[in-house]
Amino acid sequence: MRRFFLLIFIFFCVAIQQQAHAQLSKSVEAIEVLHKDCLRIKPDSSGCSKQFLTQVDSILPIVLEQLKAQLFSDEKTALIQDQVSWGKKKGEFFKIQDETFKYNLQEGIWKKDMIRITYQQKAEFILKRIKVLLKRLKE
Repeated sequence: MRRFFLLIFIFFCVAIQQQAHAQLSKSVEAIEVLHKDCLRIKPDSSGCSKQFLTQVDSILPIVLEQLKAQLFSDEKTALIQDQVSWGKKKGEFFKIQDETFKYNLQEGIWKKDMIRITYQQKAEFILKRIKVLLKRLKE
């Protein structure tokens, strides 16, 4: 009888994890669609891309916590180390994006509205990480 209840408990835990993964994936997809729609209809497309960056940046810790919840302690440690390494890469990438934007703006190569590209590239960098983590969460 205990085994039966244990199996039911495990089944529900797995179902809940799959449901959480599906919900996070749908949220990410919805944010991408909203961003594309916003770019089509709003004249201030830099605002759309800035909002997109904010949204994906806010989803990343949620995905990380979901993934950590299903890992054993040694796997959590490895994930945390991997995330710290990725965070350094993110900082370097963002710094290069900001420097490129400032340089191109000062040299007259870009106009102020080109900040949209900078926001979008930053968001895509984070989004790529989210998708990698979601893939691991699914496994």
